[in-house]
This record gives sequence, structure tokens and C-alpha cells, in this order.
Amino acid sequence: MDVTRLIRRTLASVVVLALLVGGGGMWWALRAQALASIQDEARTLLVTATAIRSYTTQEVLPHLDRNGLFQPASIPSFAAQSVFARVTDDQARYSYREPTLNPTNPIDLPTEFEAGLIRSFRADASLTEQFGLHMQDGTQLAYLARPIRISDESCLSCHSTSEAAPAAMVERYGRVNGFGWQMGETVGIQLLIVPADRELQNTNELVLILLAGLAALFALTYFALSSALQSNIVEPLQALSKRAEEASLGLDSGPEDEDTGSEEIRSLSIAIRRLAISMKRALARLQPGTNDQSGDEK
Repeated sequence: MDVTRLIRRTLASVVVLALLVGGGGMWWALRAQALASIQDEARTLLVTATAIRSYTTQEVLPHLDRNGLFQPASIPSFAAQSVFARVTDDQARYSYREPTLNPTNPIDLPTEFEAGLIRSFRADASLTEQFGLHMQDGTQLAYLARPIRISDESCLSCHSTSEAAPAAMVERYGRVNGFGWQMGETVGIQLLIVPADRELQNTNELVLILLAGLAALFALTYFALSSALQSNIVEPLQALSKRAEEASLGLDSGPEDEDTGSEEIRSLSIAIRRLAISMKRALARLQPGTNDQSGDEK
């Protein structure tokens, strides 16, 4: 194979490999950073919703127990979801839900996706959080889910049996749904949804820009190296190869050109030149009438 072609193919392969590895690495790192940023945002919002639940449980429910009244706004999940809905009223792709497998309010029935998350928490009691991406109506969304586990006996005052629940609650929602919960049971999840497509799209665009710059840099490097190798190694080696072939045939290669290339190639050129001179002298001695006759003279 032609040396120049081999060198250029090797350089091109290295450049392509570097672009693939570099581009893939940049895409992975920037995507991971974008997802971490989205997750931090979701956690901040979920902490806010959890704080609303805690406030309702600690500050509102005790008054409900004392006066025997029932208002949906006093229920922790209802309060948290209502406040979050008002906060994100102009951000439709943000949402907070507390879907439950056996909810009191039918609006808390889980979708198939939400039910799958609940089942995964029920199957693994050590699981405390899930984060990932989810496609919905052609939009890429990020979700953060945490389990709702019954850890406070006050929850069972409304959800153990219909007989123990407030009469106003039973009258409003009936005696079928939202009962039979047990201590320690995972009944549902806190689910925070935030948009992710814009952030991930920005990441992809940034990767493309960086790849374009990297490709331009590699292209300049490729042509510079290719030119340097051609002028300093390939062409001098080709000249040496021709000179060595002529020397092996005892041909006169004509006037010597100035040696070019690296120091090693110039040293090799000088060695070949000396070899050619030595071979010419040796061949001259072997020609008839040119042998040394001094040994026969007295």
C-alpha cells in the first residue's frame, strides 16, 4: 500500500475515533449534569409539597379532631396538591400528585405509569426515591417519586374502616374507597413532574456546537500532520528508496540533492550515499583491465 495513503488513513481513523469518543463523552457528561439540575429542581419542589403536608397534619388536623368537622382542605394530600396547582398555574407541564392504589377521592386514582411506581415501592421497602424520564403526549418529562407509607396512626382515623372515619367524609366519598389501610403499608406516592425536553435539547445543541469546534480543530490537525509527514518523512524516504535502488544496480543517480527530512533520515541518506560510492569502487575493480597488477611487477 502507498505510504502516504496508509498514513492518511491512519490519521483519519484516529480523528474519527477521537470525535466519536470525545463527542460521546461530552454528551454523557452534559446530559448527566442537566439531569442532576432537573432532579435538584424537582427535589426542591417536592420538599415544599411535603412541608405543606406536614403543616396540615400538625396544625390543621388536630383542630378537625376537636370539633368533629370535615373539610377537604384539611386533608394533607388535598392541601399539598391544591397549593402546588396554584403555584404552577401558568406552568402546565409542572405537576404534583399523590396517586393511591385505594384512594378516598377518585381523582387520586393512579395511571398505569403511576401504578407501576407504587408497586415498585411496595415491593422494596428500602426504596425511598425514584427519578427518571417519562414520555407523555410526545413531551419528555422528568419525574421524582417518593413513597407514601402509613407511619402515623392518625392517618388510620380516616382510613382504617368506614365506621371509624368522620361521618362527613363517608357522606362525601362513600364507604367503599380509601379504607383498609394498615400501619407501615405503602399506599401511594408523592409524584413531582417537571419538564425536561428543553433542558435536554439545549444539552444536545451544546454538544453539537462543541463537536463542530472539535471537528474543525481535528481537521486542521489532520492536514497539518499529513503535510508535515509528507514533506519530512514520506518524500525523503521515497527519494532514499530510489537512491538505494540505483545504488544496488550500480547506476549513477546524478548530482546529489540537498538532503531533507529529519536528522535520522539525513543520516540514512549519507549512509546510502557512502554505500553507493563503495559499491561503485568495488564494481570498478571487478571490470577487466582495472585490476591492481602491482603484485606481478618486480
